[in-house]
Amino acid sequence: MTGPEHYQAAERAIAQVASAGGEPAVQQRFLALAQVHASLASTAATALVAINGTSSGAGGSRFYLVPLEDRESWQAAVAQA
Repeated sequence: MTGPEHYQAAERAIAQVASAGGEPAVQQRFLALAQVHASLASTAATALVAINGTSSGAGGSRFYLVPLEDRESWQAAVAQA
């Protein structure tokens, strides 16, 4: 599962909380699932930037470049939310 897919799975799990009605145990399961997917999405996004970092610029500034395919995947994932 990719980072954007984890993000979308977290969004779906959060939406399921409302549809679970007054069932606290079911709501807690969906919230826990959402938290796991959100954490994995965050980790993927952080790792993506870290591994694509390049040093350039005066004074050793760090500029991070995200490949176009990955950037488009993230944009599509958050656009559907």
